[in-house]
Amino acid sequence: MSTETNNHTLLSMKVLYVTNMYPQGENDYYGIFVKEQVEYLKENFGVEPEIYFIRGNRKYWGYWEYLKSIVVINWMLASRKYDAVHIHYGLSGLFLLLNFWYPSKRVFVTYHGGDFLIDQGRKWQVKISHALARKVGKVVAINERIYQAVKEKGLQPVLIPCGIDTDFFKPADRDQFYKNGKFTVVFPGDPARWVKNYPLFQQIVQRLRSETEIEVEEKVLVKCNRAQVREIIQQADCLLLTSFTEASPQVVKEALACNLPVIATRVGDVEKTLKGLPGCSVHDKEDQEGFVRDLAKLAESQGRKEGLRQRIFDLELDQRTVCRKVFEMYQGK
Repeated sequence: MSTETNNHTLLSMKVLYVTNMYPQGENDYYGIFVKEQVEYLKENFGVEPEIYFIRGNRKYWGYWEYLKSIVVINWMLASRKYDAVHIHYGLSGLFLLLNFWYPSKRVFVTYHGGDFLIDQGRKWQVKISHALARKVGKVVAINERIYQAVKEKGLQPVLIPCGIDTDFFKPADRDQFYKNGKFTVVFPGDPARWVKNYPLFQQIVQRLRSETEIEVEEKVLVKCNRAQVREIIQQADCLLLTSFTEASPQVVKEALACNLPVIATRVGDVEKTLKGLPGCSVHDKEDQEGFVRDLAKLAESQGRKEGLRQRIFDLELDQRTVCRKVFEMYQGK
């Protein structure tokens, strides 16, 4: 048992995690932040986790997976003893609609954006999430906008963004900027996901090439395991995030932990996270000129900046601090 755990009065706690966001397979990045939070709580706070993963993205069978979860999870709660239940993503909490015996004060839900906000057009999911928020002991919002949206419903949420492992994501020694004479720009996601807005990324990079003499190398974070993600971030010169919408993107925090500058669209909590940091900036998605200008400035100043990593600790986004807050929430503090 770690020193961290021994500082708490409760040394062991069995928690059921219910989520439709969890990596499946070595190279699956989706929901990795949930897995890493759960694993950190297990290793450092004595939590005994049990995962119920809802495969809601299965073609044709996704709806069945959610319906099945209502029956299976309620059976689990009736037949097994859990100290707490933590739901990640609102729709994963459908089982609460037919649960009348497990104490609601021991149920916690973390909203991740599209489940509580209408940005991604999921109207029926948002309505369900709003209803479920009243059936739990505590609502966790991962950014300020979700926090305020929950408060508008007359509830008292807590603001706890997902954290990152700063022991894993850290700067690496680099012999030179511009590996192979190129300015390396990272696209943080799967180009096939519309919400990541890869066409805007392409347009900005193409303009940077045509309007300057900068030779640009593109790196895409798709089908990468964690070590590969870290290596790409450590060796790059800039992270360019062009998403239509985000809540509290982990990759931005991972980049800062590695002292990698970030230039991004104005989404989620990104502006708050990057405010005032050298080499970093935030733009409206229509402002291609601003993106190109700031990328060119960054390239001229030789990319990577020192001291960005400290922002993670200033905003308490490191995994240790985040998980301590989550664990204390489980304890009712």
